[in-house]
Amino acid sequence: MRKQITLLAAGLSLMLPIAAQNDSVYNTVTGRAYPIVTIGTQTWTAENIADSVYDTRSEAYGDTIFNYIKSGKNNGGVAPYYYDGRHATAKTDKNMNDSLRNRLGLTYNWAAIMGYTSAVASNKTAEESGYRQGICPNGYHVPKQAEINTLLAYIEQQHTLLMDSLGWYKVSGNNYFGFGLLPAGYYFQDSRQFIDIGKSTRLFLATPDKSNDASAYIFAIAADTTKQTTAITLDSRSKRSTATCRCIKNPSTPTAQAAITDNTTLYADKGRILCNDEFRIYDLLGRDVTDENGSLRGIYIVKTATATTKIIVP
Repeated sequence: MRKQITLLAAGLSLMLPIAAQNDSVYNTVTGRAYPIVTIGTQTWTAENIADSVYDTRSEAYGDTIFNYIKSGKNNGGVAPYYYDGRHATAKTDKNMNDSLRNRLGLTYNWAAIMGYTSAVASNKTAEESGYRQGICPNGYHVPKQAEINTLLAYIEQQHTLLMDSLGWYKVSGNNYFGFGLLPAGYYFQDSRQFIDIGKSTRLFLATPDKSNDASAYIFAIAADTTKQTTAITLDSRSKRSTATCRCIKNPSTPTAQAAITDNTTLYADKGRILCNDEFRIYDLLGRDVTDENGSLRGIYIVKTATATTKIIVP
């Protein structure tokens, strides 16, 4: 079934198709399957990661992720560890059942999600130039902040479209895309408590805090149970605490050449868009980035005098 949503960018009204998929991706070591969903040009895992073993192509394949409860060897929360909070209890878990709890996945500290050693995680302040697979299945990677921004721009910041319609306490989403974010909560290492199950969810991102080597960025949705509203957060949090993980598919090598009309052709390569006609370039937030041509990377909207199209710049 194909759906459409209107995205307004730089005054342009574009009808972008959304194809919900029933396919799955697998961790080839454990055999665990994760459903996937495509939203715009991005393909995501539609459930939180629940593996404690890195897949075969991961940078950390063969390394150990400690179970926080069983091992107690988490080096102050910095060494890679996971915390299984799927059966935690709280006053906000009234709408959680066993089926939903099984979809919550594990929560991990940042080192475990990224597949870093404690030493690397502790000192990391620069984002990787490429993609980091970490705990993700082969062919997928831990999303960067820019990729979350692309997702939010595509859905026009309507974060409830990403939330599951079940499991949340006094609020709910409509799960329009099948992304199915559930309120998994997180382990707060400083207080040694697992909190907010039924009330909030956090996803660690691959983007560390440049100004604080103890923190990395998260994408979070939290409920205000008094006002019965929800809000999103894109901010840095302690690498020692835990969050869930969603993974995004590695981009395939794009078709370098795209014809807009019979007489107009686009070409994208190594950060630059070339065209045999006059054109302007916009990012997915509608900002004119034509002057940045030559250092581009990602998905852009190109407008000529006669047509508008999207192109991926490798």
